[in-house]
Amino acid sequence: EDNRRAYRELLFTTGGDVGKYVSGAILYEETLFQKASNGVRMVDLMKERGIIPGIKVDKGVVTLPGTDNETYTVGLDGLGKRCQEYYAAGARFAKWRAVYTITDKLPSELCIHSNAEGLAYYAATCQENGLVPIVEPEVLMDGNHSIERSMEVTIEVLNSVFKSLADHHVNLERILLKPNMVYSGTSAANRASAQAVAEATLRTLRRCVPPAVRGIVFLSGGQSETDSTLHLDLMNKLMNVTT
Repeated sequence: EDNRRAYRELLFTTGGDVGKYVSGAILYEETLFQKASNGVRMVDLMKERGIIPGIKVDKGVVTLPGTDNETYTVGLDGLGKRCQEYYAAGARFAKWRAVYTITDKLPSELCIHSNAEGLAYYAATCQENGLVPIVEPEVLMDGNHSIERSMEVTIEVLNSVFKSLADHHVNLERILLKPNMVYSGTSAANRASAQAVAEATLRTLRRCVPPAVRGIVFLSGGQSETDSTLHLDLMNKLMNVTT
C-alpha cells in the first residue's frame, strides 16, 4: 500500500494545469479513503487541481447461471449505504460495468436483461445518494464477428438498458453513458475501416440514446490509443458535417 500511496501522491501533486486535461478520475475504495504522506486526503489533492473524484462501485463479474459462460455484474448488496459513505468521503460520480460477449448466438436475452436491470438499479441507487452514475454496458470486441453483428448486438443492449433505466425512474439528464464503439471482432477476417467504425457507432447511438442524455464517454474496449483517437476524431468530423 505504501508504494501505491506514493504513486498516487505523485500523480495528485503534479504541478501545472493538469485539471485542464483531466476532469475526473475513477478511484478504488482504497484511494478514496487514503491520505497522502502529509496527512491530506487524496480526494482533497484532486479537488485542489479541479479533478472530480469518482468511485468504482461494482464488485466484478460472475458466471450467470443458465447461460453459456456469460457474466453478470455483482455488487448491489449494500450499495445504498456504500454510496452514502462514498459521497461523504468526496466522491461525486460512480461507475458500474456490465460486459457482453458476441457470437452467432450470444449474448442471450437472459444476459442482456439481467445486466440491464443491474445497471438500472445501480444508477437509481446512485442518484438517490447524490452520485452521478456512469452507465457502462460494454459489448466486447473479442471474436470474429462482423461490424454489422456488433452493431446489431450493441443496439439490442442499449435498447434494453434504456428500457430498464426508464422502468427504474432514472433521471437521464443526470447520467453519463459509457458505451463501446461499434467495430469488427479482433479476429475477424475482414475488419471494418476506421471510417466505417465511426459511422456505425454514430448511427447506433442516434438510434438508441435518448436526447436527454447529456454526455457520452467512450470506453477504449481494448483499442490502441492510436485507433481510439482516430475513431473519436472521425466521429467528431462526422458530427460537424451531419448536424
